[in-house]
Amino acid sequence: MKITNPFNRKQNSPPYPVNGLTTERKPTNAPRIVWLLMVITVASLALAGYSYYKYQQLKNTSPSVASQTEAKELVAKASRLMMLPQGEIPTVATISDVTKLKDQPFFANATNGDKLLIYSQAKLAVLYSPKTDKIVNVGPLNIDKPITIKP
Repeated sequence: MKITNPFNRKQNSPPYPVNGLTTERKPTNAPRIVWLLMVITVASLALAGYSYYKYQQLKNTSPSVASQTEAKELVAKASRLMMLPQGEIPTVATISDVTKLKDQPFFANATNGDKLLIYSQAKLAVLYSPKTDKIVNVGPLNIDKPITIKP
């Protein structure tokens, strides 16, 4: 006499699917999904760490260092177009509202975003347009009297 296990469904199940149902489980994609989520999490954490590191670097950079770097870059670009005074880092001003300067002849052809390079030792002012990469105007600098700028 053969003893059969009533709880073993393999012995009692037919070799073909009944009504489209099978008794065997198909392999799932759960391990792949877990692996993909882990990769995405690690990549997100790495990106967040890198962004925080760059933010801290920018926060710790002093404004004077940033302005000197900008001045050096502008001098390098403008010096390709004309001879600029050597041994002096200029003060840089950005034209933000050209309508306030239209009554001054020096700024007649200026546009918003142009840079004014002020060489106080050489007493020279250079108006440079980074958009068109051209020198717009050059003129002498009179700083004998205090300059007042109205906002």
